[in-house]
Amino acid sequence: MKKLSTILCAMTVGLTVSAQPFQLKVQNTLPIQRNDEVVEIGWKDLLSWYPTLDTNNLKITDENGKELLYQFEYRGNTAPVNLLVLADLSPSSTSLIQFHKTKKSPVTPRVFGRYVPERLDDFAWENDRTAFRMYGKALESRPSENAYGIDVWSKRTSNLIIDKWYKTGDYHKDHGDGLDYYKVGFTLGAGDIAPFVNDSIWFSRNYVRYKVLDNGPIRVSFRLEYDAWKVDDTEVSVSKTITLDAGSHLNLAEIRYHTSDGREIPVVAGLVKRDESGILILDEKNGVMAYEEPEHGEDGIMRLACVSLEPSTMEVRKGHLLTHRLAKRHSALLYYFGASWSKAGYFSTINEWTDYLKAFRQRVLNPVKLSK
Repeated sequence: MKKLSTILCAMTVGLTVSAQPFQLKVQNTLPIQRNDEVVEIGWKDLLSWYPTLDTNNLKITDENGKELLYQFEYRGNTAPVNLLVLADLSPSSTSLIQFHKTKKSPVTPRVFGRYVPERLDDFAWENDRTAFRMYGKALESRPSENAYGIDVWSKRTSNLIIDKWYKTGDYHKDHGDGLDYYKVGFTLGAGDIAPFVNDSIWFSRNYVRYKVLDNGPIRVSFRLEYDAWKVDDTEVSVSKTITLDAGSHLNLAEIRYHTSDGREIPVVAGLVKRDESGILILDEKNGVMAYEEPEHGEDGIMRLACVSLEPSTMEVRKGHLLTHRLAKRHSALLYYFGASWSKAGYFSTINEWTDYLKAFRQRVLNPVKLSK
């Protein structure tokens, strides 16, 4: 009887040990709060640390037991590339992420994107802060409606509204969720990019192919491809990979140009400038180009930005705020673009907007550190 009790006791201890969650330490080296931080955990690293990980039976929490939203990121591959975990990190702190072998709670996605064939090949995407779209080939059949650059939708709800707005078609008037009043036309709009050769912006036509790489619940990413066009005496083609995370006002753009002669090509990322007065910020040292548009009647104010990770030359020219870059052969050109609407309530002034942009840039340049 004593032997049986000893065995049962040992089994109980074993069960207790096995029930302990696997833990990772997450270090925020910056003296700033990092809310809605997407912690990227390399898939191979995670499996080396946690070889018994069960993707079908996984709940992730912080050290206080609060359940955290997570996503397996595929980047268009068949196997995961990263595990993404959404967390709030205190300044200059080390936190714990805990992995439990149990079912997660039902998830409400905070990002979404899709091809929109019912609206002339639009590609639209959004998160819980803002929404954007780019134009496809079919729109070229409507000369009076055709446009080139990035469009931004003014939304003031954390709900995802793309499907709702396209279904009703009534999104040029604010019924409580926001509206689309931003005008793009044949410009770079809210942060698009194009070659800049012989003092001219060389616009492509609209995208012809798309691929959704990931679609929530905390990161949406997709790739748009464009047919070759003439830039001066050179044939140029481009692919644009866009990534937007939950809680962020900025998208990551990964741009790959190909030239027929293999040369590097000068390009500009830009924000279209309105004729009326606005506030322009060209902070070359910190890589921040920001623009507060003039107030649009009762529709409020749009604030926009392009952010580079390295110092870049900026100017106001050709009806735009422009950031000059050089697209190199066989490598992606990276920058961030985004917007915020005054009626959404996140930023009250251009100074608050630029403070956010600078802090965002610091977060990108100083990713969190992971350890067991």
